[in-house]
Amino acid sequence: MPSNNPAFLLKPGEIHVWLFDLDNPYQDSSTWEGHLSEEEASHSKLYRLEQDRLRFIVRRGILRKLLGEYTGLEPSGIAFQTNPYGKLSLPSKSLKFNLSCCQSRVIFAFALEMEIGVDLEQVRPLAELERMVKGWLSPAERAGLLTLAPVSQMNAFFHIGLRRKPYSKRTVRACQCLCRNFLFLMIRTRRANCILSIAGRMMIPIGE
Repeated sequence: MPSNNPAFLLKPGEIHVWLFDLDNPYQDSSTWEGHLSEEEASHSKLYRLEQDRLRFIVRRGILRKLLGEYTGLEPSGIAFQTNPYGKLSLPSKSLKFNLSCCQSRVIFAFALEMEIGVDLEQVRPLAELERMVKGWLSPAERAGLLTLAPVSQMNAFFHIGLRRKPYSKRTVRACQCLCRNFLFLMIRTRRANCILSIAGRMMIPIGE
């Protein structure tokens, strides 16, 4: 049975969002490794850098733990299916989820009966901003960007790009259905400014 904890009582039309720091001392990789499947445990050994390996273990372990709370399933027994683009999902389940990573941060979003996309990026200087603007943005977007002061153009570029990225993971038809239900905000972390963009109807407070 799903958890009785109010934090995991997800209702139709709601989106639950969870933000974690994978390098936080309390995120002991040995705790999460027990939740992984044999395939995931084997995959973790392919990482060249120990930091990346530990982050993968913690990230996938937390995902399984959260899914276990929402579904009532044993975390280690949860079976994923993967689409051609590598997106994970639960077969024959109304619970939909998505995740995004940015360095040591990972964000998870959960919803019922509706597909969801989430993306997390660190706002940082871009040496090739002009080239990326020309290649990624429409003429109207480029014109609007040029009206801003140089110091504001980088943030505006991230804002536009992150509005698009969650949808790029999905089909055109699904994107059209979600366009009118879009939520966008910026969060500040102790390490860096991050932009959080969510495709969905409603959002409850972020928890760490």
